[in-house]
Amino acid sequence: MNLIIITPAGPDSKAGNRATALRWQQLLQQAGQADEAAGHWSELIAYDDSQATWWLGLAIALETGGRINSAVRAYAQAAVLPGLAPSLADYARERLNALQAGS
Repeated sequence: MNLIIITPAGPDSKAGNRATALRWQQLLQQAGQADEAAGHWSELIAYDDSQATWWLGLAIALETGGRINSAVRAYAQAAVLPGLAPSLADYARERLNALQAGS
């Protein structure tokens, strides 16, 4: 698969690079590349582990890829960090509860 992502940010722009990385993860997940997307989410989290939306993205990618135990940990982290919209926080808690219950 070849994807080209065009961003107005210069190559030395940290914000632009993160925005491009976020879009890349979303495209990978939409294309069914959950494991590759999880790897990219993990790279972002290694850069800044305080971003709840990144943890949620990682959790969704891990769950989609069948890595349930890791997804549970990522959903739990997303649920406790500030910054998620209420509907996303609810979603994280619902998925966490469902996975812990085995469904």
